[in-house]
Amino acid sequence: MEFFNIAAKMHQKAKSTSIPEKFNEYRSLEIQYANLGYNQLSNQLQSFDAHRNSATIDHAIRNKYHSYAIIFDVAYKTLTITS
Repeated sequence: MEFFNIAAKMHQKAKSTSIPEKFNEYRSLEIQYANLGYNQLSNQLQSFDAHRNSATIDHAIRNKYHSYAIIFDVAYKTLTITS
């Protein structure tokens, strides 16, 4: 979010200047900082999604093995009782 704040400041400076060279400089900086902010946010979201997806997959695998453990336990107890 820091990059977006700097980009917003550059936008305000560009709006308040009457010197064309300064306007172009501020606009260029605004675009650069906005792109940096976007890239940072995009990377954070990708990291979050990767973590969330891996956690979901791990959870599904644990549930599957837990289900197998319950089935094995019931089958073992049934075989033990009937034997």
